[in-house]
Amino acid sequence: MMSNKNAKGFIIVNKNKESDNVHHFCDDTIVNESLKVIAKGTGIILIGTVTGSVLAALFPIIIARFYSPTEFGVYALAITVFFFLVQISSLGLGDGCSRNIAFYRGKRDYDKVKKIITSSFEIVIISGVAANILLFLSADWISYTVFNNEALVAPLRILSFAVPFWILITMIISVFRGFDQTKENVYFSHLLTEGGKILFVTPVVILAFSFVYIFYAFVANVIMVFTVAFFYFKRKIPRELKEKTLNGSKPSAGSVKKDLLFF
Repeated sequence: MMSNKNAKGFIIVNKNKESDNVHHFCDDTIVNESLKVIAKGTGIILIGTVTGSVLAALFPIIIARFYSPTEFGVYALAITVFFFLVQISSLGLGDGCSRNIAFYRGKRDYDKVKKIITSSFEIVIISGVAANILLFLSADWISYTVFNNEALVAPLRILSFAVPFWILITMIISVFRGFDQTKENVYFSHLLTEGGKILFVTPVVILAFSFVYIFYAFVANVIMVFTVAFFYFKRKIPRELKEKTLNGSKPSAGSVKKDLLFF
């Protein structure tokens, strides 16, 4: 605190320095708290990503160890086709959804945010089911014409049922990413997905089931992860979605879907 005297001898108190000190203290506190949050989030992401990577590497090792090289090749081809179809049927909505959610959150237009989320799920459900049907019906053609390998037919047909569930999982992760939350990607993409594959394939290996049951285990795991992600989403839905928009806008479904597909 600084003070000086005026012409009449009264003491004038200058609080500018004290006020600046308070502001600097508050700013430092906010920065420190932010750094703690960032460090904690980074730690979770690092541990989860490393653990998921180890589990992801372990799964093909198990298949190579307990099944023939030919069967391992079939697995690699089937998974490649599966993820290729997932990428196409996702329509790039993951990035579009996250971007639009973040954009309209900044405008506090929560009606638009809600519409973006519902429209995203509507689109991927339709595209996912369509991809499921397409892969199931074209499994023969892909196996015989493209790869000249009849052993691919059954795996592709089994994996087709996992396509819509996998896309929905990625969409749930994208919604949380639009709200600046990244730990859900670690939970569902790394830990649950990769850990679940090991969990489901272990009984198949121990009980010496035939090779095709590897794909049943894969699909069962995807459905399990989706179930957990769905209930997590219902429980952890961002509070902002419960708020009312400031401008009261009622966006049309068509305009929202156009923004999502052509962001």
